[in-house]
Amino acid sequence: ARHDGLAAALFTRAVLSDPKVEALLLAIRTALLGQESPDQNFLRMIAWQWHLRDYAAVVSADEAAQLQALGTASTGSPMAGGGPISNPINSLKRALYENPATGRADHNDTQDPWLHAVITRRQQEQALAKDLPSTGGDDKGDRVRAQYEQHPYPRWLGLTVPTPGSRRALIMRATGDTSWRDRSLQVLIAGCGTGRHALMAALGYGPRTNTLAIDISRTSLGYAARMAETYKVKTLGFAHGDLRDLTKLPPGCLPAKGFDVIESIGVLHHLPDTAEGLIALAEHLKPGGVIQLGLYRAGGRRHVALARAEIEDLGLDGTKDDDIRQYRAHVLARPAHEIFPALAHNRDFYSLAGCRDLLFHAR
Repeated sequence: ARHDGLAAALFTRAVLSDPKVEALLLAIRTALLGQESPDQNFLRMIAWQWHLRDYAAVVSADEAAQLQALGTASTGSPMAGGGPISNPINSLKRALYENPATGRADHNDTQDPWLHAVITRRQQEQALAKDLPSTGGDDKGDRVRAQYEQHPYPRWLGLTVPTPGSRRALIMRATGDTSWRDRSLQVLIAGCGTGRHALMAALGYGPRTNTLAIDISRTSLGYAARMAETYKVKTLGFAHGDLRDLTKLPPGCLPAKGFDVIESIGVLHHLPDTAEGLIALAEHLKPGGVIQLGLYRAGGRRHVALARAEIEDLGLDGTKDDDIRQYRAHVLARPAHEIFPALAHNRDFYSLAGCRDLLFHAR
């Protein structure tokens, strides 16, 4: 992987979703931690992969002891100890186990370009999310909101940019109405998360479109807004709040005549009352407009139901990262486990945010 461009790209651009690959990554992680002078480029590449995985693997007692000797990145972390990290090699070793963007300010992370970029991106996201228009009333007691503040999902890295107008073509095909090709559109993405769907929609509907994307998680919206800047999407705006409270947005956020298109994919089934959410969205749909929904199908989530029942029996808590790590280890250590085939190559299973969204969801 040190000298193979494709391998390096995979390690730094994709969550590698395979039990054997995870076992290899665990062995490499332990070996790098114990080396006095590891190759910095290789160390960075492996740390990058663990960062993409949200540090989803259990940390052994021996590893925790070695990390404590390096110094602590954050109070209350599984590797908490004393003393600052004093060089980029040690900072990268820490990044094998813990997100450098949540670490202490006394790290010399600017000495490594990747660590610096991780920290800078997080600062950009926080700044972008801070001043977004909002429905108000951040309900810190809402479990779903809390989940996505702790674990924004998915932390996507790229997208295939759609042809402008391609999304209009889909509506024309569904409705038989060719006037969708040329009209100006107001589009709402209800529950946009980290923004990939919103960017695809804004780009796919093309330049004669204003798209508003709303979500309950500021952390997710910060990620989305940064990616919109990266892809230079000028027709997309973001707002913070509950999709059932759109009328509470500041004046000027909502189109006076309603939205031509409302899309809500993978969202409404997480509300206490799915019908209430749909009714709330329909109230903002322009006559003759289109709503696109994506909802779970029970038959396609049998493995999730089995896992959630087992998680409850084991007394594990999805708000605790170590509990998610423990359940992942429990499944990976049991190839004969009933749900192993469904999870062994499921990309979501290989990151904390993905695994929580898949198996530990708050609702």
